[in-house]
Amino acid sequence: MLPSDRRQQILLLLDERGSVTITSLSNVFQVSEMTIRRDLDELAAEGLLQKVRGGAMSLKAETAVSDRCVICQKRPSYRTQVILQLAPNRQYFACCPHCGLMCLLQNERQVESMLVTGFIYGRTLAGHTAHYLTHPDISICCAPTILAFEQEEDVARFQVGFGGQICTLNGALAFLREAMSLKKMKDGAGWRV
Repeated sequence: MLPSDRRQQILLLLDERGSVTITSLSNVFQVSEMTIRRDLDELAAEGLLQKVRGGAMSLKAETAVSDRCVICQKRPSYRTQVILQLAPNRQYFACCPHCGLMCLLQNERQVESMLVTGFIYGRTLAGHTAHYLTHPDISICCAPTILAFEQEEDVARFQVGFGGQICTLNGALAFLREAMSLKKMKDGAGWRV
């Protein structure tokens, strides 16, 4: 396949899915991840997509912030929003990492990718590459607070001032499972995670 044809196919996949990862594109087109990175660089330079850490996002998807969070019904903010790409051709928007991770737990088998917004710089990141701070002494959106960060050193500095536990995506999911099971016991509610 010619590089120009592959790039057109990448754009079609972005229109269909909203976001793609470098690894998945490498597998689809049977080329190296470096080749996909070059394709994404060229498409981004032409203003046809937005590169994010670990992949790319459709410019249409970036501006299509849903009216309400899929979990708590708050209005998503560009500062903390999370976008989950589900198969086939569905996106869920969440107001913050707490709600985004709740949605991931509820739809684990259907989620193809998750994009989070880095708290300090506001850049879009692949959810599995972000660094998370759970339960800091600051309330940003939903409780318990979970924040996503791009750089490990940034989350460490933020932790010094606001406390909390630094973890990976799996650690943040484990924290949320535990926090929600304690909430269930405390409230006697039928919350299921």
